[in-house]
Amino acid sequence: MKKNISIVMGALLVFHASAAWACFPGVGEFLAASPASGATDVPRDGAIEVSWTSPSWVETFACSPAEDWQVVARTAVSQEVIPGSFDMAWKNPTWCDGAIVARWQPTAAMPAGTEIQLDISYVPSTVGTEPDSFSATFTTGAAFVPELSAQGPITASTLVRTVAGEECMQPLPCGGGGGCTPYTERQAVAKVAIGPIAGGQADFGYLVEVAMGEGEAPSPDPTQPHTVRTMGSSGGAVAELVLPDLGHPYVPCFSAKVHDASGQVVDLESICLEEVDPAAMLARTPDPTDPTDPTDPGGSPDDDEGGCSIGSAPHSTTPFSMTLLFSILSLGLRRRANRRL
Repeated sequence: MKKNISIVMGALLVFHASAAWACFPGVGEFLAASPASGATDVPRDGAIEVSWTSPSWVETFACSPAEDWQVVARTAVSQEVIPGSFDMAWKNPTWCDGAIVARWQPTAAMPAGTEIQLDISYVPSTVGTEPDSFSATFTTGAAFVPELSAQGPITASTLVRTVAGEECMQPLPCGGGGGCTPYTERQAVAKVAIGPIAGGQADFGYLVEVAMGEGEAPSPDPTQPHTVRTMGSSGGAVAELVLPDLGHPYVPCFSAKVHDASGQVVDLESICLEEVDPAAMLARTPDPTDPTDPTDPGGSPDDDEGGCSIGSAPHSTTPFSMTLLFSILSLGLRRRANRRL
């Protein structure tokens, strides 16, 4: 445990830096806006997505702070500024999966039937990164974004899975680094499903936040270790959270929020599972990668280990959150963890 302290502290610094900064790499090349430049009938309260490629972490060595970006929207004819915000965390819980996707969102409804010009300038403070700019124009219609709603409740189940990946002595945000060692690990996991989602700015998908707590579910908060984020669609969303070993059985509870690009948010009613013991789950489920595992061969790495029940007696969430934090950070330092069924 002692040798991992520096890694955990480094991960803590990255975790808090990403919450305090607009922690994204610089622009390699702007790609597109959506709706596309020249689009018409854009909802008056709708967001505009912008995407770009970025230089590698090795080239930039640092996050790009919010001050490196200037984003202004104006009416094309009068040049009147349209107040809005530029969110670089939209669709990007991490930025390791290709293009970066951000959104510009108007603070209030834009004027109807008006051509809007969106200008983005990136002037990096990081040495060796080139400045760049991007512009798009679109015309608003008369309509607003439909109301966002989640049609189904949260459901949850538990399972045991095996993951394989690499652990590196010099972890980078997207994995890799020096001294990488392959590993496999068995995990007790809660699989949380959100029912169908309707309305909102559906073309951009939905950002879903799921939080887990002991005995009661905290409100989802992406700056806290108990919350995971995933993207959903009209069919819903599924998130998986590692069940931490607290040294005793406990009742895991879950809450969820659904966001759309236009800024609408829906809170779903929280649920709790029956009491679980992650250590016992792992002990009674065979390891499919170990032919000498003496555990009952009738088990399966994807066996459902629990069901849902609404409500439970509350317990303190502090030990749970700290244990979950270290679980999340440990997993975050590992590269490309893939499920092996």
